[in-house]
Amino acid sequence: MAPFLSSGSGDAGPAGSSAAPGAPRAPSSAQEALFAAVKLRGRHNCLAAIYAALRDGALVAAEDGNGLTALHIAAGQNKDAEAAAAAIKMLVEEGAVVDATGGPYQEPALHLAMKNPSAAAAIAALRALLAAGADALAQDRLGRVALHRIAVLSGPEAVEDAVQQLVAAGMDINARSNSGQTALHHVARVSKAGVAAAAVQALAAAQQEAPPPPERQPEQPALVGEDAAVFDLSQQSLRSWVLFGGLLTGVLALLYPVWIAPGLGLGDDFIATLSSLSDDSSLVMLAILLVFAIAHSGLAFLRPYGEELIGARAYRVMFALVSLPLAIAAVVYFIDHRYDGIALWNVRGVPGVHELVWILSFISFYFLYPSTFNILEVAAVDEPKLHMWETGIMRITRHPQMVGQLIWCAAHTLWIGSSFMVVTSLGLMAHHLFGCWHGDFRLKRKYGEAFEAVKERTSTIPFQAIWEGRQQLPKDYYKEFLRGPYFALVPFCIGAYLCHPLMQRAAYYLGCRIASLGRTALVGQKVLCKAPRQQVAGRRQLRVQAYKVTFIRDGKERTCEVGPNDYMLDAADASRIELNASCRGGVCGTCVSKLVSGTVDNEWLEVLDDGNVLSKEQIAAGYILPCSAKPTSDCVVEANSDWGVHTIEKWSHTARA
Repeated sequence: MAPFLSSGSGDAGPAGSSAAPGAPRAPSSAQEALFAAVKLRGRHNCLAAIYAALRDGALVAAEDGNGLTALHIAAGQNKDAEAAAAAIKMLVEEGAVVDATGGPYQEPALHLAMKNPSAAAAIAALRALLAAGADALAQDRLGRVALHRIAVLSGPEAVEDAVQQLVAAGMDINARSNSGQTALHHVARVSKAGVAAAAVQALAAAQQEAPPPPERQPEQPALVGEDAAVFDLSQQSLRSWVLFGGLLTGVLALLYPVWIAPGLGLGDDFIATLSSLSDDSSLVMLAILLVFAIAHSGLAFLRPYGEELIGARAYRVMFALVSLPLAIAAVVYFIDHRYDGIALWNVRGVPGVHELVWILSFISFYFLYPSTFNILEVAAVDEPKLHMWETGIMRITRHPQMVGQLIWCAAHTLWIGSSFMVVTSLGLMAHHLFGCWHGDFRLKRKYGEAFEAVKERTSTIPFQAIWEGRQQLPKDYYKEFLRGPYFALVPFCIGAYLCHPLMQRAAYYLGCRIASLGRTALVGQKVLCKAPRQQVAGRRQLRVQAYKVTFIRDGKERTCEVGPNDYMLDAADASRIELNASCRGGVCGTCVSKLVSGTVDNEWLEVLDDGNVLSKEQIAAGYILPCSAKPTSDCVVEANSDWGVHTIEKWSHTARA
């Protein structure tokens, strides 16, 4: 059929694009009519409706809200085999680009035809597209070809026909996506039982009969995208996610008694062993980071050899079982000791600093975690691979984890302001700078010249490759961030913000706060060294001497018993009374409260000349820090609902009013 409307044939732009700038725009009603027409059942009804829409000014190259053209919709959504084939033929004759890509995965119509809910319509659309000159080897954004999509065919009766047509059109049976998967991998992961069996038979037959595939010589190595960052529901397997949940539960269940449980786990022994090397918690922290770096980077270096010996999945499990306990020890020790050492500055009360720290932390997570997008690979449910990605955040820096760690360290060093935090940040950055070299070494070892090409187009320093013209950001660059894992970071960061008090409390109870270490802090140039907190058994022995302490917060009263040798904050925690807290060392002032009645031993503050966090006047006015106060009588304490010593100003203002 010859083109009968010039408006339909002359306005097509590049593949996947809508009408060129300056071209006449289709009336919205006519364009919507075209999108509806290509889905109509009945050959004559469908063609008549398409003709009417084109006559009214609809454009064959225009896209709907999902980025799909009329050709894409006809191939993937028209369930009438005869109507779908006729619509495709007519649209191509009217100027539709047969290999134009669209949708979130930038798929050509040939791929979308395989997703048609009707098996008969899928085969008819496939035939029509190939007859119109569609490229059987055309790839989507993930590097998948049409053969990969046989896994989503609606019925087994269509599989053999689809495979035969694609092979006849020059399809490579062993074509791999960017993630290295063949069609057989996709079939094994997501197909229904009937489709899977038919696909295996068809692929095996085609492998024996197909001629050698034509070689494709791209002008330069193709971009390797963050393929795992795209959560394609059609590619997910319920069995894989159930297995992932089971593995995660099993690992955590094993981790608690072996490593975490107080008095039973090896975590206490690990921390105690390193703590015996020095009384300085900063040096202990460096020792913990060094052990983690040796284990983590060493196992990463040995990965190719280990995978040959025991397999990729088994090696990933072993890697996790070694790295995860060490990481937990580092995190818990950091939380418990972050205010140790010299207080270099304190800007926590400066307006805007709190918000700045959390904004920087939020940004840091966008750099820190692109390599964990494929969570099924991380958990060894899918076979782990060493990916060489180049899209998304990788366009800005080839080593986003190093940049993210730098931003995180800068934000937390600003907020905490202790010498311990500075030393910890230096240790973390040393590990990540080594990781930059080590990561490049591993990629070069695996990918060779392909990595050199990627290295030329990217940079370690953020934006350097862009400034130097070696990396060109696409106009729709923002689309590379419109992915599930990036969106998931938003509730993750909000949750981390809200759960900080719980994280701090958990760190205390995980068993890595060794009693033998005591509570040590350097404030200015003065050393505070307190005796270890009494163990739970000791508290029970002193229960007969306990005082009743009533905490009032937000108008609600909760009472617990506190022994004369117990800190009030510890007793509140044990009774599940929530109080704001951070350092638990009398340094930060987060837990500041007002003593309404009774007396306490505010021993930690009395060691300091000026109370440090609380002035002498504030102490005399009845303000206490429950983390360092022990009751000497029954007490009533008004706990603050905000964070930090600025609450005192609010209380004072209320009292004056």
